[in-house]
Amino acid sequence: MNNLHLYLNSLVPISNQSYLLIENEFTIKKIQKNTILCNIGDIPKNIYHIKSGMIRAYTVDEKGKEYTKSLFRVNQFAASLSALIKNEPSKLVYETITECEVLEGNYTALRKISSQNIEVANIALRMLEMFYLSIENKLFEFTIKDAKDRYLSLIKRFENIEKLIPQYQIATILGITPIQLSRIRKKLK
Repeated sequence: MNNLHLYLNSLVPISNQSYLLIENEFTIKKIQKNTILCNIGDIPKNIYHIKSGMIRAYTVDEKGKEYTKSLFRVNQFAASLSALIKNEPSKLVYETITECEVLEGNYTALRKISSQNIEVANIALRMLEMFYLSIENKLFEFTIKDAKDRYLSLIKRFENIEKLIPQYQIATILGITPIQLSRIRKKLK
């Protein structure tokens, strides 16, 4: 679990003693591609730190069309955060899009540790700040950047994305149709 320790220590310095409190709450799991970790309507209990692979969060409209909202890669945490915080059903599906190795941890147990340990609380705060910044950046991109620039930003952030997920999913991340994405890709070639 040294990857997690290095990652957390890069956010906020953490002592070995505090890290061990966190480490004890996680278990390593290997998860097959296309495994649903949390479905719409589920009340989630766990968070996942990605050691390898990729996870996506998506929703489905009444006609069955999927809309990918977020992608999570190595050294990121994936979870239905709003559902965990409110202890309510998830509005999104969290699914592995590749084979993954993750550290699975119980959110309630980790919250309890953060309420008792200032170093762990500081890490939780830093992670929330980073989450906020990523949401703010996504809103900025949708407000200021055109679809081509959003696409270029996406493929820069997620190397080999086009080999991992279908074009229609990439299009939903960008807020465009697959046909629009096809035109953008054609112009860039």
